[in-house]
Amino acid sequence: MRATIYMPPQSAKRIKFYIPYKAISWRKQVKELRNCYYHGNLKLWSITYDSKLLAQLKAIFTNNYTLVNVEGEKPKTPVATLNEENLDRLAALEKRILLIPFKF
Repeated sequence: MRATIYMPPQSAKRIKFYIPYKAISWRKQVKELRNCYYHGNLKLWSITYDSKLLAQLKAIFTNNYTLVNVEGEKPKTPVATLNEENLDRLAALEKRILLIPFKF
């Protein structure tokens, strides 16, 4: 089992990290740290950005962790190219959207 610590930029307020589901002893120890919080929607834990807390966290995982640097990463925007048929459909849809307010 390996934990993953996501190292944010220095301006961030919290450090997020992932604990595997079966690592019950790690979870119990992390819950005892001050200012720890579980983000249920992300399935990640976080602590405040503090060097002492980070050292305690690393001690809990005892070299069974991976550091991931997330500084400077931006989410990628998907790019789609439309063929001629889809461009015609889009134009027809835009005409309908523009004409709806004048319908009433």
